[in-house]
Amino acid sequence: MLDHAFLTALAGADDPSSRLVVCLEGERAVGFLLCLFAGTGATGARIGLDYRLNHDAAIYHNLHYAAVRLAMAAGCRHIRFAQTAYEPKVEMGCALVEQWHAMTHLRTLPRAVLRRLLPAALAAARADALGPHHRAPNHREKRSSHAAR
Repeated sequence: MLDHAFLTALAGADDPSSRLVVCLEGERAVGFLLCLFAGTGATGARIGLDYRLNHDAAIYHNLHYAAVRLAMAAGCRHIRFAQTAYEPKVEMGCALVEQWHAMTHLRTLPRAVLRRLLPAALAAARADALGPHHRAPNHREKRSSHAAR
């Protein structure tokens, strides 16, 4: 759980594979971003912020800018942020990377129903989530055989 005790312990840890970026207003924490590092990559794993102050103080953007600076200082060549809040990430210069997942069901009837209904439901959810950043999938791209089943 990301409670005060967890964040305090993390902030005090001397572990180069994780860093906690914190934005302060005086003595009060108004935002944090947990960054994890491995090899040449980094991940912005968890974020929390005071949304009432975010617009005026650009907390979201500043947390991510700090994460990018930490990743560059650690020699990382790429950084991955979570799969939400697409618009601010695009504003910062991030590129959206399409991802695919395979799902199935053990029983034949539910599997047949899912095969018919799920693609349209997922496409609608994807378009809704990406909003103006939605790019229609290229149907000429070859998917692996297990993803099409």
